[in-house]
Amino acid sequence: MPLVQSLAIDMGSGRSLNTGAKVSIMVDPKGGILDCRVLAVAGDEDTADRMCKLLTRRKIRPATDPQGNTLHSMLQTTISFTDAPHLRQRFMGALKAVSLPADIQLQTSAVAPGSPERRAELTVVIGEQGRLLACEPEGPPDPFSEAACAYLADIKLPKLEPQPGVPVRHARSFTVAFVPEGPALPD
Repeated sequence: MPLVQSLAIDMGSGRSLNTGAKVSIMVDPKGGILDCRVLAVAGDEDTADRMCKLLTRRKIRPATDPQGNTLHSMLQTTISFTDAPHLRQRFMGALKAVSLPADIQLQTSAVAPGSPERRAELTVVIGEQGRLLACEPEGPPDPFSEAACAYLADIKLPKLEPQPGVPVRHARSFTVAFVPEGPALPD
């Protein structure tokens, strides 16, 4: 998956606006950023919104499938605008601590009651019909990431439609949370 490089963004204000943001971006196969949404902010919210708008004017390296073909992608990343390196580290630390909701939550006996949830952070490739084409953990493989990939292979996943009614094959960040088993849900 592509990573957003450190970008020097001219905010045009003539003043220092130190801010970091966790964002979701949609990237086309040529690396153009089609959409950017702020998910969490450390610093000034208006500056984060402006950073996101300016980011859509940039290009990044597009995602590729296992065969090397470029793809549309939806990913979450962290961006910062600061003129002070020590503040960048503080913003990144604060944003890393932000836990966004998982895409899917699964109950399992592998997580003991009272224990914190276990997360599998994945990069997946999803076909036009919503089927899993590839799945890789964002860190070393472990039993949770392997179980998450196996589960995703058996279900229909969200389609990406950059144009209404035109689904495309795409890569995206995907989080599966494993939680302790609880009482059965009512029918």
